Amino acid sequence: MGGVRSSGSVYVESSNEPVLQHSPPFPYGYTETDLIFATPGYFETMTTRLAAGRTFSDGDTAPSTEVAIVDTKFAASVWPGQNPLQKRICINFTGDSKNPQPQWTTVVGVVAHVHNDSLEEEGRGQAYFPQTQDPFGDSRGMFIAIRTAYDPAALANSVRTQVLAMDRSEPVYAVHTMNEVVATSLEQPRLSLDLLGLFAGLAFVLAAIGVYGVIAFAVNQRKHELGFFADSGLLRRSRFLKRASCTADQRRQNEASRFH
Repeated sequence: MGGVRSSGSVYVESSNEPVLQHSPPFPYGYTETDLIFATPGYFETMTTRLAAGRTFSDGDTAPSTEVAIVDTKFAASVWPGQNPLQKRICINFTGDSKNPQPQWTTVVGVVAHVHNDSLEEEGRGQAYFPQTQDPFGDSRGMFIAIRTAYDPAALANSVRTQVLAMDRSEPVYAVHTMNEVVATSLEQPRLSLDLLGLFAGLAFVLAAIGVYGVIAFAVNQRKHELGFFADSGLLRRSRFLKRASCTADQRRQNEASRFH
């Protein structure tokens, strides 16, 4: 299933929330949002959870009523505590600049918020529109999402062959599996953790060297005291042994004199 992502302003018909900005000559508030133009089956392919309403169908074509799907973050910020279904938003105006006429789009579904930029950044709210109702035309590039039970890397060549069979001038590039996309998103956090571990280990080694140096310096400064204490200990031990020897000799003499 295909999709096109861009950024733009979404005007809201009935909301006065502080999140909305205002600029003349438009009487409606607007918010900066991620705009995604998708084909039917996009949310099912990406396993994006449907919170309320419905997703796009084959009946959402250019002549039919213009519809839109918003994510939970957009709905909570623009219509807090309200049911977003059947609310109207606008991304395009007709007429001249003095009297712009909004082309209202009816919200028919609410889906879960998606981290488009990275796993760490929550990102802005998102609004989805049928690719067949893109007011800016279909000349922009589109990405294709495919879910398969087989090896996705092996399927890439088949997809490229099918696209070239339809239009040989259509470039096919930046083919990645979802695991590769997630791995790329995690590269920076992993690098940060690796560097943190490296610097922590280096800090531990430097701290150990510093403690050893302090202890060695303190021991070196007190060598003479240690030597004095050792000499004093030997002197006291010598005197004790000498005194003990004299006492033993005296006892022997006393015992000998008793017998005489």
